[in-house]
Amino acid sequence: MKIYKAVKTEEKAKEIINNYVSDNNLTGGYFEKASCQCGCGETQCINWTNSKTGLMVAICCICGDDDAFLNEVINL
Repeated sequence: MKIYKAVKTEEKAKEIINNYVSDNNLTGGYFEKASCQCGCGETQCINWTNSKTGLMVAICCICGDDDAFLNEVINL
């Protein structure tokens, strides 16, 4: 199972995804919640998907870092 670097809050996760979507002119996507593995165990993640692209950011209030760079926490 892959371990993902996480952010602390859902708001930060959505901000990171929205910035990526905007910067790359992606359209037609939707958010959904899922689970994944972070550094300290199973955690929540936010997925954004359209017909061509899937993005994911893990969320953990324990090991998450809201100051992490986009390329550290976004998973394509």
